[in-house]
Amino acid sequence: APAVAGEPVTIQAVGWQDDDGTDGLMYRYGYRPQAASTNVSATPLGGRSMDQKPYTWSRPKKGNWTLICYIYDNLAAMTESTVDIEILEGESLIANGTTGLLADAQTLQAEANVDAYAQLGDAVGDSLNSDASVDADTKKALRKAFIGGLA
Repeated sequence: APAVAGEPVTIQAVGWQDDDGTDGLMYRYGYRPQAASTNVSATPLGGRSMDQKPYTWSRPKKGNWTLICYIYDNLAAMTESTVDIEILEGESLIANGTTGLLADAQTLQAEANVDAYAQLGDAVGDSLNSDASVDADTKKALRKAFIGGLA
């Protein structure tokens, strides 16, 4: 079933084990447009991790995407597992004001959660680009929260 833009999508690599019997598999998730060649680099959804727990793409964008899990062993061999997903258009992230978004941005900055912070900034950028009704003060506050937060 399709997901909705802005609503979390959970991804997990299940059932992978190292063929040579050694421990140490690492996982990294990403996405790319479905129509893109496999030679197109995926947008990462975080760094490599030895943890097989589910990963949440907290703010997916509208479109047809291929989710990718890269699986690495301790000898640097890599394979990937993919699944296609459709993300339907959701409500604009800024339709109901920016108070919650600004609080989310501050929390993610304080937690040093770079992956989630980048996803939130990307989703806000998409909303700003698609919502012509956003006033200048709102744009200024969001720019300060996201660009200023990186300084």
